[in-house]
Amino acid sequence: LEHGATQLAQLLGNGIPAARRTLTEAARGPQLRRALGPRSSEAEAAALLEAYASAPETGTRAAARLLTPDGDVRATWTRVAGATSMGWTIGGLREGTLPRDSATIGPVVAIRDTTPGFVAVAPVVSEDGALLGWLEEVHVARGTGAAEIRALIGIERLLLGSTEWTVWSDFDRIVPGPEFTAAPDSVQRVASPGGVTALGLGRAVPGTPWLV
Repeated sequence: LEHGATQLAQLLGNGIPAARRTLTEAARGPQLRRALGPRSSEAEAAALLEAYASAPETGTRAAARLLTPDGDVRATWTRVAGATSMGWTIGGLREGTLPRDSATIGPVVAIRDTTPGFVAVAPVVSEDGALLGWLEEVHVARGTGAAEIRALIGIERLLLGSTEWTVWSDFDRIVPGPEFTAAPDSVQRVASPGGVTALGLGRAVPGTPWLV
């Protein structure tokens, strides 16, 4: 159980550094810099965000917002109704926990109460490094092959959640989270939704607040 959970967490974390770099670079592109610049109108900002967010190579993107440095909404783009950060980004801005030099992968969130997603936020900075605002994205986080992975590592349930968040998924839909009775990274008996207890174990996914 421990070996399988560790392998899975590492597998999920392998693509995170590249994803963060890609989002960091995208947020520094001329489109978004212009959208959050002092001469951009709300209509222009919305058009520039739509041009960026609706690119065909970003099929998992469900929604995107441009925020001012203080968190006010400058422009919004939505492909999937109900896709929001559930207040996580604004909370991070208020607490000062979002880095200003690179993108951050946020928690698992619920899209329309049933579909799993995750939040990603990157600073938008000018060419001289001044903070212009923030790019917030919500992506659909449905995985394929979850049944095969469960069979391969010999587990009954495979869940993805966040260390300090309440939303959990089984890689296909939102499900009730595990009720830990000890530290999540220790083997313990965990109650399933049907009331049956089983051995459970959590592992942190590197570069994210996720727990698998």
